[in-house]
Amino acid sequence: MKNIKEKVLSPISGTNNVLLLNQIESKVLIENYRQYYKIDITNLFINTPTVKIYKCLDSGYSFYYPFHIAGDDEFYQHFGKLDWYYLPWKWEHQQCASLVKDGDRVLEVGAGRGDFIAHLSKLKKINAVGLELNSDVVKKANSSGIKLINQPIEDYAKLAPNSYDIVCSFQVLEHITNVGEVIQAMIKCLKPNGTLLVSVPNNDSFIGANVLPSKALNMPPHHMGLWNQNSLENLVKYFPLTIRKILIEPLQPIHASTFHYNFVRKLLFNNNFLVRVYWKLKIYHLSSPFITLFSKKITGHSIIAVYEKNKNN
Repeated sequence: MKNIKEKVLSPISGTNNVLLLNQIESKVLIENYRQYYKIDITNLFINTPTVKIYKCLDSGYSFYYPFHIAGDDEFYQHFGKLDWYYLPWKWEHQQCASLVKDGDRVLEVGAGRGDFIAHLSKLKKINAVGLELNSDVVKKANSSGIKLINQPIEDYAKLAPNSYDIVCSFQVLEHITNVGEVIQAMIKCLKPNGTLLVSVPNNDSFIGANVLPSKALNMPPHHMGLWNQNSLENLVKYFPLTIRKILIEPLQPIHASTFHYNFVRKLLFNNNFLVRVYWKLKIYHLSSPFITLFSKKITGHSIIAVYEKNKNN
């Protein structure tokens, strides 16, 4: 498609050098969430018949538009009640925990139930605080002795500039629309040479082409941005950061069946008949062991970018 004329600005670069990639009918999103996640999101799409997907040609970041369709507190309270939504300890938690030293001050942005900072505090001698916008979750965490604050990072950064050795966020940046402002606020909270840890879904993996009902979770109002290694690396062009390394998650058992289905579908040229035959004959019993065997070589769900705040900022 050709460059658009609509005045849509990239949340990362702030320019209108964006490309319209695709658009989705809002009624499709509403029905998907109603059918598979038992929630009515109609109120978020008033006067919004279609949702557009743009790509920022400067940064490589893709995002959904308009921005007002992002999930609200009620939306995330609904998902927060589901057992599988806040996993207490994940691959990215383990990877990032290894980068924390005794004595560090740690701030987690979008801390969920506070599982990461609670567990990290048992492993290391640290001072840890979490920010979370789901008010129900914050109340429950605080009653359990986990220090969570119900405040946006943009407001908190004004109170705690240059205060933390490590600022981290796990599966957060894909949910928000003002992502540039949030990244800037996280950097503001860091001490010079402090470490910023960002984990997001990797859209270069199987989730980028997922055709199962779970694909709805990679769309509004749940996800508002689509990240990959290229867009994470390009953040250093717009923020006072130096990238240390990129960590790519290998396929985890919890995502193996989703990968398997999408891999088979692609292998069979997206032919519905062949796909049905494959599952009907239970050929997956033969292929599943190979996926398990090579799982460490298969690109998994998430990607981590490790940055250092530039010294003079």
